Amino acid sequence: MLLAAALLNGLLVVITVCSVSILSRISPICFVASPLLVVAITTIFVLILIPSALRSHGPLAIIARYLPQSFDSGFKRRPVLATLVAVLALIALVQIARLSCFMSNPELRWGSAYPPVEFGVRHQCFPAYIYAAELNRNGHPNIYSEEHYPAYHIDHPETMRPISTEIINLEPHIRDAFEYPPPFLLLPRIAIALTNDFLVMRTGWFMIQVILFVAVAIVVAQRVGERRGTVAGILMAGLLSSFPFMFNFQFGQFHLATIMLAIGGMMAFDAGRNKLGGALLAGAIVTKIFPGIFLIYLAVRRQNRPIMWTLIFACVYTFVAILVVGVDPFYAFFDYHLPRVMSGEAFSFFLKTNLTLAANTSVYSIPFKLERLGVPGMSAEVASWLVWLYTVLLIGATVIAARRPKNFVSDACVWLGLLALCSLRSPDAPNVYVGTSALWLLTLLAVETRGNWKRVLLLVIVWLCVSVQPPLPNEKATIALWMSGQIAILILGFWVVLRWRGGYEYNSTASTSY
Repeated sequence: MLLAAALLNGLLVVITVCSVSILSRISPICFVASPLLVVAITTIFVLILIPSALRSHGPLAIIARYLPQSFDSGFKRRPVLATLVAVLALIALVQIARLSCFMSNPELRWGSAYPPVEFGVRHQCFPAYIYAAELNRNGHPNIYSEEHYPAYHIDHPETMRPISTEIINLEPHIRDAFEYPPPFLLLPRIAIALTNDFLVMRTGWFMIQVILFVAVAIVVAQRVGERRGTVAGILMAGLLSSFPFMFNFQFGQFHLATIMLAIGGMMAFDAGRNKLGGALLAGAIVTKIFPGIFLIYLAVRRQNRPIMWTLIFACVYTFVAILVVGVDPFYAFFDYHLPRVMSGEAFSFFLKTNLTLAANTSVYSIPFKLERLGVPGMSAEVASWLVWLYTVLLIGATVIAARRPKNFVSDACVWLGLLALCSLRSPDAPNVYVGTSALWLLTLLAVETRGNWKRVLLLVIVWLCVSVQPPLPNEKATIALWMSGQIAILILGFWVVLRWRGGYEYNSTASTSY
């Protein structure tokens, strides 16, 4: 019952805090309430529901019925473990509640993912999407040009075109560059068509992302089933409390949404729903490209219909994008931006400081980090060769993984492992959010510890490495420390994709006990 209350309370906090904030901004007659007051009222409401739930009535009782029966009388049978689960759920509730407050009111610094550091409070990726969509709407032919974005002009601000935006509350947040394929513009174009207030967009996107992730994570846990699914469901609270997930939600980064679209598409294919799967996977590919690795995976498995529907929907999205955003972004992407992405020039801003370099977990960044640490012979040319070698290894690993017997548990872990590895293929892969797929993968592997303290310790160490650690006073030490996350993702991803043979204790129609 406690877990049911925590789950309901968390979702209601996100929905109510964000909804009240949005309504108060779009309508002057709506009541403006303090986010903390809304959180308190929502929590009291859930507490009031508990007595009826104990009598097997009400929404809490309905939620509890969908949780594993092994949770019943958990405090009596395993009090220590049950207490730890309760504490984890409480931490997740507090984390998501305070982040909801911050997303509804940017002045509430204490609610940000990491209040002590200015970057952890003010930085956002979402404004680049909105600004690029506005530039496109206003007829700028090259929305990828460096002249539009402050990230390229930190040292020489006078070289940048003056920022001009008609979207309310957007200008102070514009910094990052827009790096995505043109079809991605459809989403921010919809946002600026619905509202002209950036804070409304930011709050609404946060609410959508949290709700969708919880829904997808629960579906994955249900499909996995048995004890593995139960453990993964419990550890979802750990995911929501982790820095990579909190930063992803706060920054408005589309990375996690891409992961969810790709996993949703592959699950749909596994269930025989090829049209739905094609629509979801194509959405992931045309927005961030790297989930395209699944086309190789499907081809090796000779799943031609999923590939066909994915390509059909990718063409549909592209055609609609041409109608809405025009052909100029496509010309600019292929003629100007893509060559700069391939050479790493489009992400040159990550080299400007030791901290931005340390935060980059991409394979491309490794030679530059080694150079800063004193290793001779490191250069951009070495980085370029390393990336292409890594690409060949990725393709080979994908082929090997696809030749395994079909099994949903094993497949789901391989999907997350491939997405984690492919995330590092980009020239810029910030650790503040790119570790989300690796942490999600760890929740599916956690049952493998089976109470063995050495395995538990190893799991905790990998989790801590992938999660974002606070920067150290010494910048070179920070580079070395944060490389541990990079190394952990590479080892974890390739181990699962190439070596791990767990999960075959369940068939592909695993029990939906979670």
